[in-house]
Amino acid sequence: MIKGKLNHLLSLVLLFSPRVHGECDLKIGGLFQMCRFPTGIQRELAARAAFCERFNCSMEDFKNFADPQSHYILNGQESGLNISYILFSSSDEDEFTDLSSAVSKVVDMISKLEVVAFLGPNDSRDSQAVGPVTKAYKTPHISFASTSDELSDKKNFPYLYQTVPLDIIQATAMIEFVVRMNWKSFSMIFNQDSYGANGAKNLKLQADSRGLELRSQIGISDKDAMDHNLIRTTLDFVIRSGSKIIILFTQEQLGESILRQAQEMNMHKEGYVFLLADGTAFTDIIAKNLTQIARGLIGFEPRSRFDSMSWRTFNTTWVKKYNRQGLVITDFRNESCTQSINGRQNSYKDYGSYMDTLAPYAFDTMKILLEAIVGLANQNITPCRNKNYRQILANTLNKTAIQGVTGRVEFDNTTLSRKGGGDYDVWNHNGKSWIRIMSYSSKGSPNLVFNDPFSGKTAPIWPNGDSGLSTAPASENPVRFERHTFAWYRNLFPSVAAVVGLFILVVSLMTFKHRENRILRVGSPNLLQVMNFGHILLLIAIFCGFPRPSTASCVCEVVFGHFGFVLSIGA
Repeated sequence: MIKGKLNHLLSLVLLFSPRVHGECDLKIGGLFQMCRFPTGIQRELAARAAFCERFNCSMEDFKNFADPQSHYILNGQESGLNISYILFSSSDEDEFTDLSSAVSKVVDMISKLEVVAFLGPNDSRDSQAVGPVTKAYKTPHISFASTSDELSDKKNFPYLYQTVPLDIIQATAMIEFVVRMNWKSFSMIFNQDSYGANGAKNLKLQADSRGLELRSQIGISDKDAMDHNLIRTTLDFVIRSGSKIIILFTQEQLGESILRQAQEMNMHKEGYVFLLADGTAFTDIIAKNLTQIARGLIGFEPRSRFDSMSWRTFNTTWVKKYNRQGLVITDFRNESCTQSINGRQNSYKDYGSYMDTLAPYAFDTMKILLEAIVGLANQNITPCRNKNYRQILANTLNKTAIQGVTGRVEFDNTTLSRKGGGDYDVWNHNGKSWIRIMSYSSKGSPNLVFNDPFSGKTAPIWPNGDSGLSTAPASENPVRFERHTFAWYRNLFPSVAAVVGLFILVVSLMTFKHRENRILRVGSPNLLQVMNFGHILLLIAIFCGFPRPSTASCVCEVVFGHFGFVLSIGA
């Protein structure tokens, strides 16, 4: 009996005593698009570098982690934990399967491999898709690239943290640039997804607050990104609106398709200026044969402090061994993904020299996650001792702060987005390469300033080769824009329509009043009333076409026009 009690006491001691070094296994995951775009590789390489910087691990050859069918695993030990980092790729056969692939990979990570947290996903659309899964499993995940501020709704996404500046800041920076150039109007084309729709909403809000006119806004789905006829029709509509300033809040595939059609339509020769959001900015213009439209492009990217000591150390230590210049400019033309996509190997030769400014955010994402995990381990809080460890880790991330390569990183407790907003850089393509000309700070005054050695006399460079603020192209094309060219017509026509409508109303009242008159009865007064009502509906349809085009005005014009035609002609 005494021996049994001693064994029981020993079991309790072992249960509640701190774990010895390496006894408790903890797994974290990384969800990256490893096969479709080289950006995913750059970001994962940065996250892995942060892991190896802390645990002094070795990084394997590039080919070993580009294959999404095999999991790449790194291990590190600290404070009684054996921490494993497991890489997952969300890229499958084509772009439209990424959502389901991302969700299934997250379920596998959490339920089968029991990861306590993960990095990613790689964009806002995937983050929106996996949000319900992480909410159900109470698993924190930190995205380095999901910029949609819709994801900052803590009620719907209580376990999603964002280290990258949000789209509302980018939209503000873009509108600030438009105002700085003294432009009064612009048009917008956007992706019909979480990223594009949210960006378009923010752009409109900012434009309204600054008194700018949004001439046209058109959303295009991912599946229509390669529909050249649709893209050309969209650009024709934008041209007819009279706006020469076009903002593309698009993902790279749609943005590239729009620029290619614009090049074929010679829009660069007519002085059209394209402002590219970070989903399209830094497209390798030269490698993709977009050289004719390249000059004068304006791109916006979250500011990445590539000149910080931590980032320079990262470049020298981890990337130089691959005989590259580092993540600032990385040449992927000799690389390819080992996965076969649609029966062929996915080559990166079309991307050329590509700079990804979100890679430093992936570095800091891994860094702050490890800081929170090790901080808990130092308090004897581990998954081996606490069943609700994921929830504890999520609560700890709310209080964790680091000084990263992108600046100070900490999260706002009410939104889980990065505290303090963030900054954006404005880039300009000179026909040969992208150059950083301006910076936007959400906290600075003035918000938009030129970077050395540029000034308002030397930048930006415009499509016609001129440079400087004083030579900025006009924002409107009055020759094409009927609203300005025929202003007298637009003012006169509603007046005439109103007089006609009043006349029809008087005739209708007179017909109703004298409906018993023998002459009117022969003419069927009921049908006359129906005909007059149809005429009034047609006039309403005409008035619907006068305000700024919108979904409501287009629906109004079609519905009233069709019903008016049927009633007036049918009667």
